[in-house]
Amino acid sequence: MKRAAVYLFALVATLLLAWQIRLSLDSAEAFSYEHRVYMSFQSWYASHQMPADAEWRAQEDLIMRAIALQKRNASIKNTAGRLYEYRAYQFSPQSTASRMQYAEKAAAMYRLATHDSPMLVYPWMNLALIKMKLGQWDQEFFHAYQQAVMLGPWESAVMPVLVEIGLLVYQNMDAASQQFIAAYIDRVGEGAGPVIGGQLHNKPAMCWRLQQMGQPKTYARICGT
Repeated sequence: MKRAAVYLFALVATLLLAWQIRLSLDSAEAFSYEHRVYMSFQSWYASHQMPADAEWRAQEDLIMRAIALQKRNASIKNTAGRLYEYRAYQFSPQSTASRMQYAEKAAAMYRLATHDSPMLVYPWMNLALIKMKLGQWDQEFFHAYQQAVMLGPWESAVMPVLVEIGLLVYQNMDAASQQFIAAYIDRVGEGAGPVIGGQLHNKPAMCWRLQQMGQPKTYARICGT
């Protein structure tokens, strides 16, 4: 009886170890795929070149394989969203329907990532950004924006993006949302105004929008005048 119990324990331990090894191998393989995809579109951005459709499809296949191996990994889904967003807005020429299709796929991936890891700031920021690009300034958009503000108040890569989103949508928001956006931009301007000003895309346009908001101190800190 004792020998049978020992054998049973050994079998269970062996199966558990094999399962853990399998999980580790799957995780390593998934992150390898994600890294290859990430490096590919970083290379596309850096070279300002549009990859061939076959090359883009190969990267899509890799990120889908990574998701299949790590079904609850927010980082991988966030990378998938960035890949679809690249396809939506960097590929040209393409139809409006095609652009919308890939932008919606990006939003879906960011949305899944926020469900998998609600405390990770980047999927929230990217969801707010893609919904802004789609003109979907709805409750989901503003909730994503709020979550990104709450989770990444002083993240150097997050602040300029959230400031720009806030400036771009401010006039389309209701009074309560405008107050939230203005308070965030004022707080960022007070703590890191010159740094943020140096990171804004199309700074003249952003500064004009900030000037229209009627916050002269924040305008001076961020825009330097």
